[in-house]
Amino acid sequence: MNDSHVIYHWGDNLPYNSAVERLKERYGGRLQKISLATGFTCPNRDGRVGRGGCSFCNNESFVPFYAHGKDINHQIDEGLKFLRERYPRTALFLGYFQAYTNTYGTFEDIKRLYLQVLSRPEIGGIVIGTRPDCVDERLLDFFSQLSREYFVSIEYGVESTSDEVLRRVNRGHDYATAVRAIEMTHSRGIHTAAHFMWGLEDSLENMPKEVDEINRLPLDSIKFHQLQIIRGTALEKDWEEDRGGYHIFSIEEYTHFIIDVLERLRPDLPVERFISETPPRYRRSPLWGTDLRVPQMREAIIRKMREEKRWQGRIFSLNSHR
Repeated sequence: MNDSHVIYHWGDNLPYNSAVERLKERYGGRLQKISLATGFTCPNRDGRVGRGGCSFCNNESFVPFYAHGKDINHQIDEGLKFLRERYPRTALFLGYFQAYTNTYGTFEDIKRLYLQVLSRPEIGGIVIGTRPDCVDERLLDFFSQLSREYFVSIEYGVESTSDEVLRRVNRGHDYATAVRAIEMTHSRGIHTAAHFMWGLEDSLENMPKEVDEINRLPLDSIKFHQLQIIRGTALEKDWEEDRGGYHIFSIEEYTHFIIDVLERLRPDLPVERFISETPPRYRRSPLWGTDLRVPQMREAIIRKMREEKRWQGRIFSLNSHR
């Protein structure tokens, strides 16, 4: 199966089930996200759950240059201008709320914000990044109603299936909370996504068990990220003091590792991304080189999968038939 013309059962010749391609098929073209900053904070920062936030997180690294100090309509205008020039063939623009916790506020404030964004005729949907401990039945019912007319996706930062790891990184919730939120969201017909981060443990031996847990979740798409040491975080201090407890990948190591992950992942679960990139001004480690960007790394991983005749779900499918 190293032939680039092989057609996998998800319908194209990519060796993994691409969430981008599945949405392009659904909407007749590429969906493009406009990153927007809401002004919400996080219960892990304001004292409700904890202080200081997750040890790996600096939300400033998620905020686009056009969002600082501007209201939501100005952000949309600036984002549209930038993306239309860069991606002129976009079929649908989505408001993307990534930084902080975008369901952490009063119901009325949350409702007002998202209705305001969706009132813009250029915007065809919203993607809401949040924590699994910051949704409830009423809020999810509201998003379910919106999803009948617009594309609505809730992206949960889960990061790990291990409660020990979640405690150590000051996450402020356990894995069972994430499972409940994902199940509640999926049951309402809302597009449900999750983030997981590799490297929050110093050992990589738990990966097969963690992927088994992920395979049980009713997800519509998934993102995998490698751990990066970000400036201004508690983890940066641990890194400087060499306290350990985490794992920083080399390029070669992560390439092998993420292919192993994809082979164990159930083949019907679309993958939105399997590698991430933080702006260099925020990143302390790993230093993979300024000209080795995510698109090039993605292509290198795809090429290696083809050369080695490996694809998403290969090991999952073998195990499921035993």
